Amino acid sequence: WSFPFEVFSMQMDLGGIAQGTALPGWLLIGAAAIFGTVVPYMLVLSGMKMLTASTSSVIGMLEPVIAGAFAWIWFGQSWDWIQLIGAAIVLIGIYLADRAKTVAQKELESYSFQPPSPGEDGCTSEGPEDCVKSRPDPTLDAISKKRAK
Repeated sequence: WSFPFEVFSMQMDLGGIAQGTALPGWLLIGAAAIFGTVVPYMLVLSGMKMLTASTSSVIGMLEPVIAGAFAWIWFGQSWDWIQLIGAAIVLIGIYLADRAKTVAQKELESYSFQPPSPGEDGCTSEGPEDCVKSRPDPTLDAISKKRAK
């Protein structure tokens, strides 16, 4: 087995919409390493600080659809019917998942809960935090009752 070291010094055509543009192999290998590994890794780390787990998973589901669109634009790849149907199913799934999350958030926000003060509603503890711990969550009870109707 031998590694073809000559690829580092060869001029390589970019192909696709950049047909006719040639760059040295070492530059293309470096760009693939940076833009294919380092930049995505840094974006994932940054995104973990700013996005929720559900938003991250929705963005992750878009990856194959975006890759297909990129191949179509850059390399002129065609889409088969099964690929178009798959992309549509993924996009519909993302929409439904995001919609369900939004509906659930709105439903939770519609309920307001004020913890009882000591001496109120049978609470005999020092502060409202202790009163809340000893009682079931009324927001969850209200949601369960509303869904049962």
